[in-house]
Amino acid sequence: MYTVPLNHPDHMPSMIKGLKIHGTATDAIKKYREYHLEQKKIKQQQLGYNPYGGDVTVQPTAAPIFMTTKWNQMNYQASNFPYIKQLEAQASADLNPVYDNIKKYGSDAWRQVSDEDGTVYWMSWCPTGFVWTWTDPSKTTTVRASNGDDVKYSLTEFGSYSQSAQICGIHTYNLQAGELIGEGIIALLFAKCLSGFIADGLDFVVSAFATRLGAAALEIGLDLTFTLPEFVLPLVATCVVFAIVFVGLSYLFDWLNRKYTIKCQIFNWDTKYQWSCQKQYMSNAVIPGHDDGILNFNLPKMLAAGDHPPIPGAFDIKVLDSVCYYAQVIWNNDFTFMQGCSMAIEVSRDFGKYDPYHVDDGFSWAFNCPRWSDNQQALKDGIMDPEQYLNQVKKNNEWDHYPLKNSKVVTADKVLINFALDALEGGKDNLYNVLININAPSPNGQFYKL
Repeated sequence: MYTVPLNHPDHMPSMIKGLKIHGTATDAIKKYREYHLEQKKIKQQQLGYNPYGGDVTVQPTAAPIFMTTKWNQMNYQASNFPYIKQLEAQASADLNPVYDNIKKYGSDAWRQVSDEDGTVYWMSWCPTGFVWTWTDPSKTTTVRASNGDDVKYSLTEFGSYSQSAQICGIHTYNLQAGELIGEGIIALLFAKCLSGFIADGLDFVVSAFATRLGAAALEIGLDLTFTLPEFVLPLVATCVVFAIVFVGLSYLFDWLNRKYTIKCQIFNWDTKYQWSCQKQYMSNAVIPGHDDGILNFNLPKMLAAGDHPPIPGAFDIKVLDSVCYYAQVIWNNDFTFMQGCSMAIEVSRDFGKYDPYHVDDGFSWAFNCPRWSDNQQALKDGIMDPEQYLNQVKKNNEWDHYPLKNSKVVTADKVLINFALDALEGGKDNLYNVLININAPSPNGQFYKL
């Protein structure tokens, strides 16, 4: 691995145009802190209270968004693992220098940039890729609360882009905060927070998310208390895993000293309905970052070409015309001595909370990575308690006869689920990759060529 000069202007990727480069996050933190501490004294004398304190509520909007080209989409839907692994290698080569700099240098790895309209972004880049945070001013609204205080609702985004692979990943958070917290400051807090998780790698604890945001705020002189509703923590963990691993940052797996790693990627190509994973069961397995083992995320319906979360106008990545919601789940075996692991999940289609005719629309999936024999997986129409489903499949030997690649029709209107596995045994670094494509095209028996 090599290290590039930090955010050199000459190394800014070619699709970024017209941005003015300012100082580092370290510089900004010092300036913000001096300003806020001085203003705090003045305001406390004038108003009798600290306007730079208070509570901030944070919630992720959904699982991350996966943006790529139509060609890449077809290969993902066809479970073309040679092609996908090539993309992952390209993405790793593009972004490893950026992530490595964030891991090593923290705030110094982020630069403040602005566009012609004065909108502020925080970025870290190398010639082949970049990451960013920003809070879109056009999506910010302010309302007057019942106590007379102004409350600001903001949408903050974290994104990663690989130029060679032509893949972009985005996830967003809704914030409810005081009026005095500007968009650039909010984006900086997220850059700081997620930098810490990137440095941790997959050995992170999601319950630290709010604490890290609060610590970042305190650094710049804001006495803010961040709150995440308990029910969103599993979704936050899903987003953090995506931010850390993206689609193939291979060096982040170097810390693993466990026997097996199962990486499951789930794509929702359904243009009509949202799908949700709300329950799982594990046998001798753990999910990095999910403190209590709860798996819970929603995958909204696929977006039309050109319809995606706000992307800074200076980022010329409009060629990415395939946009879907995506989740990545990683399991490790808990006890490693002569033991494998197994797990099961349920994934349901959302028709509406009170629709009595579609309460079990969806599918159940199970996977087994035994110590002394080949990997196995199974998928069935209809949602079933994951523990019961895994036990049933094991007891009755209902494992799929074609575990490397198969398709199953689920729901009354015949939604097709493609599921695939890259290897039955002998995976490099004991890493096995599973792809689950919701509403994928009918397979034609052929892979798309590299």
